[in-house]
Amino acid sequence: MRNLHQNIMKVCHRMTQMYPQYQRKIKDLPVQSRNLQYQKNRIYKQPPDLIPEPLADNSIVSPEASPLPSPRPSTSVQSDIDSWESTTAPIPDFKFDESSNRLKINIGPESTVMELFESLFTPNILEYIVDCTNNYGKALMNTNRPKTRYSRDGKFRPVSNEEMKKFLGLCLLQGQISSKNMRRYFSYSDTLYFHPIFAYTMSCRRFEQILRVLSCSPVNSKGKNKIQPLIDMLISQFQSAYSPSKELSLDESLLHFRGRLNFRVYIKNKKSRYGLEFFELTTSDGYLLNMELYSGSVKEDDESDNTKTEAVVMRLMKPYLMKGHELFMDNYYNSYELSEKLLSFKTHTNGTLRSNRRSNPKNLVKRKLKKGGHFWLRRKQVYVSKWRDKRDVLVITTRNHPHMIHVKNRYGKEKIKPKEVSTYNDHMSGIDRCDQMTATYSTPRKTIRWYKKAFFHLLDVTVWNIFYLTRKFCKGNSRKYRFLHFRDELIKSLIQLPSDIEAKHLIRRQKHDNRRPEQASYETEHVKPGPSSEGHWPEKNPGEPTPKSNKKSVFLKCRLCASKKIRRETSYRCKGCVEKPPLCPDCFQEWHELKKPK
Repeated sequence: MRNLHQNIMKVCHRMTQMYPQYQRKIKDLPVQSRNLQYQKNRIYKQPPDLIPEPLADNSIVSPEASPLPSPRPSTSVQSDIDSWESTTAPIPDFKFDESSNRLKINIGPESTVMELFESLFTPNILEYIVDCTNNYGKALMNTNRPKTRYSRDGKFRPVSNEEMKKFLGLCLLQGQISSKNMRRYFSYSDTLYFHPIFAYTMSCRRFEQILRVLSCSPVNSKGKNKIQPLIDMLISQFQSAYSPSKELSLDESLLHFRGRLNFRVYIKNKKSRYGLEFFELTTSDGYLLNMELYSGSVKEDDESDNTKTEAVVMRLMKPYLMKGHELFMDNYYNSYELSEKLLSFKTHTNGTLRSNRRSNPKNLVKRKLKKGGHFWLRRKQVYVSKWRDKRDVLVITTRNHPHMIHVKNRYGKEKIKPKEVSTYNDHMSGIDRCDQMTATYSTPRKTIRWYKKAFFHLLDVTVWNIFYLTRKFCKGNSRKYRFLHFRDELIKSLIQLPSDIEAKHLIRRQKHDNRRPEQASYETEHVKPGPSSEGHWPEKNPGEPTPKSNKKSVFLKCRLCASKKIRRETSYRCKGCVEKPPLCPDCFQEWHELKKPK
């Protein structure tokens, strides 16, 4: 019995030498139970031509006497080699209709910037955002959480459409004028960061209140539903406004966010690394066509045979299948199965390929190439090629036959590279172009509420899409028409700034009461401040008190007393100062002595 066990172990050792794939499985099994494990699972197959050699005791174990299962020929490796060929096959021509690449909305060179903006960010979308914001503001005001006397949550005034446009205009302007503290834009006392346009358009307190209650979903929405309705409405407008060209690119985009969120992702090769992941479909020159926010792992239907990445590609490409488009993707998405599936929907694919995909040709992946070497194989109408540059590059394509061509880089230097690699480099940069343009003047600010950051990102993408259509169809694709010029015109239209007004006219002579914004009086005449002793006389604060107040005039906090942390209100202000500070009669002399130049 002992000799029989030794003979079995020697046969197993010989099998592991001839077939390395069995080595790990046999090694992991306990020695005493290997015989029973073979008979139970029948997963180790003995080759038909394996004949045991004479053992040490000159005895031979016959196949009939061996406890191993009966041998079965293994055909998986041989079938993989036979299915991949080195011959060419005709590339199917799906005859993409070039006339479909056109603008589908009614805009032209005579269109105003506001008309262009409303062609994608429609009044219905704006009305939806205003309704959601007002509903959330009322719900926040009715909560039972304790509030201070001057809390922004204590009293909420509904936002109108015009006020929301001004708010969005100031948010876009903040993407062009950078400051660490948002209140510096509105502060009269900060000489370095004060911008008159902010205080002229809206008070800081009102801006902060709208920013706090900004919402684009019903009040009780959770998770992805906080932003998904707005994404659906914008994507519908993007697709109905423009029919793309033949080449499309698909990739992921990462919006930086380090807050607590269960579907926050980490991508080590991205600059931000942590944030919200968007799967985006764009044209080869950057116009966003479709978008999907990653919200965690989703259970696919049992009837679907797609992997998760294939399901994402098919969902994003659904409006553009059966039209003859060419889709460019990187190695995160590409596989033989996906290329063959898209080919059945009249869509060509091209892109890099990971070497560990199960359906890859093994002899191509393991093949050693010198620098500049090129080797390819074909299965049906899908080509997989390998090119050795600084490192091995695997490319999968269905749109052309792999072969080497001469190309020039941006410095005019000529180089030989595969056609499929050159085509991939020419048309894959659509997502990078879109991210580059939106990041140049980025609106999103630091916040703990992720959906607000996603909202401002969608606003940036919308502005970029509008500029793309404007320059291409209204400005004759002129490179002199810059993105910054378009944003400046759009911001002036949103905040309703007159075209003939100058910066000196924006300085207010009356600083309104932040607690009563409806009583604010605005005077836009420019006043030159005189000497410190000229015209500084007390006068009554303008306006009328609220109906609920018993006071006969408007009372404001004394500026000097507030700086000393003393609670005192006054009905007088200084007539000669540019800021018109509210001051007690007893504080006039001390205030002007402090402000007197030394």
